[in-house]
Amino acid sequence: MILLAQQKTIPKIICDHTLEDTAHWLRAAGYDVEMPINTLSDTQLVDMAQTEGRILIINERSIKAISHKTANVIRVKSSLVYDQLKEVSENIGIDWLYRPFSRCMICNTDLVKLNINQWLNLHESIQRQCVTSHGCPSCNRIYWAGEQINKMVGQLEVFKKSMK
Repeated sequence: MILLAQQKTIPKIICDHTLEDTAHWLRAAGYDVEMPINTLSDTQLVDMAQTEGRILIINERSIKAISHKTANVIRVKSSLVYDQLKEVSENIGIDWLYRPFSRCMICNTDLVKLNINQWLNLHESIQRQCVTSHGCPSCNRIYWAGEQINKMVGQLEVFKKSMK
């Protein structure tokens, strides 16, 4: 078990390509989660995790070359996303409300507040829905506090209550 309380820093994570939804929810909670675009071999994933100081989360069914003794590897058994999240939470001690929606859901970059020019370029209906908006400096995706984000934050709150 890899507990956050034992670590001095918040963990960085890498998920294999079969755990895209799991990576998505961990990013939504604010964690730095890499998800390689190209399918990497098990050995490449382990090397990348070790090089970048990341915890590797892999689907146990896709394991081929990874030793069960490899440090900082979480092997999820379930194919159901909620169960995968629960396994990860039990192993790492995830705080589901760590920094909700502070990272880009697409490219994993830390979001920044939009400047006034970026704000003025948003559609009027979006401007009316929110007081502040954030954007990704890497892929230029815009995020604002609307109905979808509110629903997802509600789901993160459910995760926090049910995955203690």
